Amino acid sequence: MAETPPRGSRPLPPSVTEDVQLRPVLAFGAGLVMLAVITLLLMGWLLPALMARQAQRPMPSAVLSEPVPVPPAPRLQVAPGQELQQLRAAEEEILRSYGWVNKEDGLVRIPLARAMELLVERGLPFRDAQGKNP
Repeated sequence: MAETPPRGSRPLPPSVTEDVQLRPVLAFGAGLVMLAVITLLLMGWLLPALMARQAQRPMPSAVLSEPVPVPPAPRLQVAPGQELQQLRAAEEEILRSYGWVNKEDGLVRIPLARAMELLVERGLPFRDAQGKNP
């Protein structure tokens, strides 16, 4: 009498009884080996032929040996890193020094550190409801 599976379990699927056929696998492997050998033979023949063909061509003149033409004006940055450092140094000098912004109107600039000190001492400026300074 056949055994019945316990209640609530599924029957197991039938096992695969077929073996792998060796002949198609070996034929595929042999085909790959033949393809690799043919490719190597073709490359061995083609490479010397192409090298001989390249040797017959005249060599172009060296591009770097010719002088580089100067572009027309306006010429832009020659040394951008150095120019950036000079610009930042000039801006830093403006932030750390006194100077005139508009001499006719009596408008001056003060160093940034001094401006922050004055702001802490005096506080932020404000306007009343009518838009006037108190």
